[in-house]
Amino acid sequence: MKLKNVEWLRQYYDQNQNSEDYNLKLNFFYGDEATQIMNFPSFGIPKNAGFDYAQYVAEQRKKS
Repeated sequence: MKLKNVEWLRQYYDQNQNSEDYNLKLNFFYGDEATQIMNFPSFGIPKNAGFDYAQYVAEQRKKS
């Protein structure tokens, strides 16, 4: 899998992983398109980026 902006997504995740803000979690996993439908702010996250990032992290852990 080729994930774009891995470092940016890691930083976004690290900054917001303990947040109780539903919008941040929704935006991370489903992207701007989903949050815009629900009239929430968007943060430049592509569709399903959080799921792709989770898969990337799992693959990296398997390698180590």
